[in-house]
Amino acid sequence: MSVKFRLLPEHKAILIQYFGSVRQSEVLALSAHHVANTELPISYTKVIDLSGMVETDLDFSRIHAVMGGYQRASATHKIKMTCLVFAPSDLAFATSRIFQNFAALSDDVEVSVFRSFENLTPCLGLDDTSYEDLFGGDILQDWQELSA
Repeated sequence: MSVKFRLLPEHKAILIQYFGSVRQSEVLALSAHHVANTELPISYTKVIDLSGMVETDLDFSRIHAVMGGYQRASATHKIKMTCLVFAPSDLAFATSRIFQNFAALSDDVEVSVFRSFENLTPCLGLDDTSYEDLFGGDILQDWQELSA
């Protein structure tokens, strides 16, 4: 799995793209990196693109473990974490909906799942922004790539 991050300070958002096989151990390591990295503010909205995910080992219990880490981070920083997930495939959508259901059980994390990119952008105040405008760009200039 590889992950790319892009910070959008003008929108108080962090764009996160997952590619390939998404594993629980890697998601936990990358979420810990995010929580510890002061350059990626925990209060910023996370816009998560799962359109490049081809498989995953995330299941109900593993997603519960990942959500626990995000809920603890939110409670520690006394903020509500907001995640907007672009999940166009059935696999990405089903996985994201499990995250959304766990988030609904607490006041610390809010997860919204979108199959259509056009439905996601208004949540950021970017109504007329295309997928390429938001997620395109040269990785050397705009994106930080992490491999777990």
